[in-house]
Amino acid sequence: MGCAFNYVLDKTEKTNARGVYVQILVHEKHKPRLLAYCEKHQGAIVNYHTHLLPEYRKEAGELFCTHIQYQAERADNRRHYQDVCELIKKCDKACPGATSFVCVEIIEKYARRPAFIDEMRKIGKL
Repeated sequence: MGCAFNYVLDKTEKTNARGVYVQILVHEKHKPRLLAYCEKHQGAIVNYHTHLLPEYRKEAGELFCTHIQYQAERADNRRHYQDVCELIKKCDKACPGATSFVCVEIIEKYARRPAFIDEMRKIGKL
């Protein structure tokens, strides 16, 4: 990609007005910068993981797992547990096997939250 294009990306990255920067990255299939964006903005992996595949499957899986752990720590009711489980399912679909460790960790860490364990059972992780 040309110098002018990289210059525009650098300038747009600083403001990201209305998500224009990410839209450009997706449209132009600029996966290295999109990965860097997802690393900086943890929740972005949920929306942009498909654009990173298959080249960055491992990295996407790792980012997903970090985001899942973050959401699990903040989950405090059944609706939130269901949201975490939906993230796990989405990650498993995109990056098979990536969540095996994080699921074991969640089950061990939150064993005293029966609703959370029940939701994990519903998605077949128990």
